[in-house]
Amino acid sequence: MAATPTAPKPRPPKNPGDVAKDLPQAARAIVKIDVEKGGKGAKQSAKIRSWLFRGTGAGDDFDLKDLPKLAADDKNMAWVDLSGPFEKELKQVSDLLDLHPVAIEATVAPWQRPRIDTFQDHFYLSVTLAEADLKKLKVNIGSLDIFMGKNYLITAHRNELPFLEKVVERVHQSSELVRYHTAFVLYIVLDEMLDYYQRQYEELEERIEAVEESALRDNSDGFLSSLLRLKRYVFLLGRLAEQHRVVFAAFTRPDFDFISGNDVEPYFKDLQQRLDQFVERLFGARDAVNGAFDIYVSQISHRTNSVLKLLAVVSTVLLPATLIVGFFATSFPDLRALHSLAAFAVMVGLLITVPAVTLFVLIRRKVI
Repeated sequence: MAATPTAPKPRPPKNPGDVAKDLPQAARAIVKIDVEKGGKGAKQSAKIRSWLFRGTGAGDDFDLKDLPKLAADDKNMAWVDLSGPFEKELKQVSDLLDLHPVAIEATVAPWQRPRIDTFQDHFYLSVTLAEADLKKLKVNIGSLDIFMGKNYLITAHRNELPFLEKVVERVHQSSELVRYHTAFVLYIVLDEMLDYYQRQYEELEERIEAVEESALRDNSDGFLSSLLRLKRYVFLLGRLAEQHRVVFAAFTRPDFDFISGNDVEPYFKDLQQRLDQFVERLFGARDAVNGAFDIYVSQISHRTNSVLKLLAVVSTVLLPATLIVGFFATSFPDLRALHSLAAFAVMVGLLITVPAVTLFVLIRRKVI
């Protein structure tokens, strides 16, 4: 199957020091990127799982050395999943299927933006796996790398896929469709990935609702700090999801021959629509967090205005009393009557009457 002239050109993998440049500056403080070969499983061996679908029924295991022969038969669909430090096993698979070196280098490299590269008889796809920790507002990101050719699919990932078992179950339930077209397995993998992201979003949505309610009552500096971290967290998730739009759009292009036909194209169009809806929901969540921040600022402003209003009322009430006391305390040589007992009674009466009248006017005008 030949690649079309307008297909995306392969890109060389990035250096480990450049991977963070694909993320916004504000989000880098809450993200963890696997930049070492082997990641968390560096001291472990690779885990290899294989399934061979010949028609109906569950997929059978097979030996990697038989992969070229099995993939050459149109009655078969072979799927190999590699997890952990898979460099050695991936090299073996690459030699058997003649996978492009650029794609192999990109697979063993650290995380980078989602990408899709087409070659003569296969294509390479890399998508982002985001493990979001809502309690700590941290995101650990890695890659799911996929090679798809005629009658075979290779998936590689550093850590265990949280949705792999669901993918395997669905593939076994649709074994006839899977054998008919390899793209069905790819669709199921990406569909379960979107489901995984959406389940995380439901938890995030509940957190945002709670934050909006707290923004009306909590005015502490700690709440503001957590609100800013949540804002960065939501922004990062939206950015990571949005980066997949270009990749998913490539599946529905008329010149992308690896996924074609009326039987399979509607599935990938549905994937693109689901991704667009999910990205829009994340953007809506980002707006909700910004709204919570506005609520918090409004609450602080309201409290500040209340304090200033109280100080203004106190000043208004005390100012006449200060003037009265100052007047009667002033020494006038020719006005000794100001220092008599009667004058003192008048002063006390004014000190009570004037503030009382002032408060009455302020209350009547609904100033307080």
